Amino acid sequence: GADQAQQRFYGYAIARAREAGAVTAIVYCLQRLCFGYYLAGDLVAVRSAAEEALALGSSIGQPAMTASPTAWLMLLSALQDRDDYDDRLTRLEDLVAKHPLGILTDPVHDLTRWAKGLRAAGSGDSVGALRHLARFRMPVLARMAAPERIEAAVRAGDQAAARAWTEELARFA
Repeated sequence: GADQAQQRFYGYAIARAREAGAVTAIVYCLQRLCFGYYLAGDLVAVRSAAEEALALGSSIGQPAMTASPTAWLMLLSALQDRDDYDDRLTRLEDLVAKHPLGILTDPVHDLTRWAKGLRAAGSGDSVGALRHLARFRMPVLARMAAPERIEAAVRAGDQAAARAWTEELARFA
């Protein structure tokens, strides 16, 4: 029930932020709602929340606030094999190089690695996929990407990594 509680909390918080016209708080909530939407399998909601956060962050002149939604959109592009992946990656890398991301540095890093891993796997580069998917910084995102990480390890012939990630996931579950 923690996923539902998280969505309920941020749903309440975003409603309050919208009532108050607190754009920064709206972006904050939208960025975090993406995680729960993804876990629920609602990719349409992930895209919608990320696109709104991106538009709002851009409209208030806060480019650093657009990094997380850009990373989510890039992940979706990789997952759905969309043509805009390379453009989103270029924009994100430019953002990260020019603006400190603060607390979102590690999540953006991991979303980027996840997207790059998916892209590599989709092109048949098992070793490249594993290289990206093995470099997560945050355990929560590593667990979210566990199916892709374990599959990449198996396809790349790294049974030790596949076993370790499976065991870690089993301990968590």
